[in-house]
Amino acid sequence: MQIPSPLPERAAFTTPAAPAILANVEGSFAWEVLHRRHPVLIEHLIKLHPYPPSIRDRLATLCRELVDRPIGNLPDNAHDRAAWDAWGASCYGLPWPDAPSLWAESYFHRRVLEAVAFFDPGTWYHIDPFTPIKEADLGGTVLADDLQALAELTRLPASEGTLALLLATLWGNQLDLGFRMGMAAVSGWGGTSARLVVDHTSAICDLLHVGAPGQICIVADNAGRELLADLALVDHLLRHYLASHVTLQVKPYPHFVSDAVPADVMTCLRVLVQPPEPAGAVGRRLIRAIRDGRLTITAHWFFCSPQSFHHLPEDLIGEYADADLTVLKGDLNYRRLVGDCHWPPDIEFAKVTSYFPSPVAALRVHKSEVVVGVEAARVSQLAAEDIGWRIDGRYGTAQLRG
Repeated sequence: MQIPSPLPERAAFTTPAAPAILANVEGSFAWEVLHRRHPVLIEHLIKLHPYPPSIRDRLATLCRELVDRPIGNLPDNAHDRAAWDAWGASCYGLPWPDAPSLWAESYFHRRVLEAVAFFDPGTWYHIDPFTPIKEADLGGTVLADDLQALAELTRLPASEGTLALLLATLWGNQLDLGFRMGMAAVSGWGGTSARLVVDHTSAICDLLHVGAPGQICIVADNAGRELLADLALVDHLLRHYLASHVTLQVKPYPHFVSDAVPADVMTCLRVLVQPPEPAGAVGRRLIRAIRDGRLTITAHWFFCSPQSFHHLPEDLIGEYADADLTVLKGDLNYRRLVGDCHWPPDIEFAKVTSYFPSPVAALRVHKSEVVVGVEAARVSQLAAEDIGWRIDGRYGTAQLRG
C-alpha cells in the first residue's frame, strides 16, 4: 500500500504535553516488551516457518541490534523508507530503549516484515508471518464454546444484546473470556463490573439506542476470536437498526503480532457461516451487509504507522468527522488515542481525547502502562490489590467521550 509523499510536516492536532514512555527503565512494561517479548517472538517465527538462511540471518541480526546496537534505517529500496525516515528522524542512531516506546514497537514489527521478505517479490511475498498464531486462536473446543455463547447472545433483546456484545468485544482478546463474559454480565454476575476500572457501557448503549441509526466506525484490534466478537457486534448494530452503516477498519498488512488484516476478516466470515446455527445466520447477514454496502471493510496505511491519532491524515479526519460514533478497540488503539505517555491517571478522558473529530468510545483490556480517566482513589485501591493492574490483562476500561 502506497504511503502518500510528502507526509504532513506536523501533527493535525495538538500533540500530548505529557512525556513519552520509553523502554529504558528496567522492569517496566516497555522494557519487558523490548528486551524479552521481541527476542522471543523472533525465535518463535524461526521455529514456525521454514525460512531460508538469508531470512534467519536477518532475523538474528535484528535480535542482536535490539540488545546492543543503535537503531538502523530501512534499506534504501524499501517502499516506505522516506516515510519511516521522517517518522523516526530523532530516533535513528539511538539505542532501542531510548526511543519512544510506541515508535520502537511499531518499527520493530516493520523491521520483522523487512527481514522475512514480506514486501519482496518472490516466495515470501505477502506471506503473513503471524498467520499460524492467528489461526491457532480459531480452532479446537474453545471456538465451539464461543459459538455456543454467541448463539445465546443473539437471542437476547436488543438492549441487553448491545451491552453483552460491547463487553464481549472488549474482553474478546482474553483467552477465557469474550462472548461468555458478555453473557455473564446480562445474567447478573457482578464480577464483570468489578473488572472494569472505568465503565461507561451504559452511556455507550444509550448513545446507540437513542435517535436515528447513525454511521458507526469500528477500528479493530486483533484477529481470531476477538475479531469474531467485533463482527458479532457489527451484525447486532445492523440487525437491530442501531446503525445505518458500519465501517470496520483493519490493518492493510501485518503490524503487531495478532493485528487483524482483511484476510483475517474473510477467515472469520468463513468460520461464522459454518454450522452451528445461529452463528451461521450471523455470518450470512454480514456477507449480505457487505454486498449491500451497509458494511464496509477498509484498510488504511496510517494504521501501520507509528503515529498517534494526533497525526491523522486528512482523509481519516474526514471519515471520523462524518461518524456518529467511533469505537476504538484494544490497547494499541488506546495508546494511539490518548498518546503513549506518562499521564496522571486521573486526568479526564474527555479532556485528553477532545481533539478527536467524532464521539469516541474506547474498549480496552489493560496491557500497557498508559491510563487516563481513573479517579485517584480507584488508582490507589488497584495498586494495593494488584501491582500489575495496568499491564496484566485482568482489568479493562470502557470509556466514552460523547
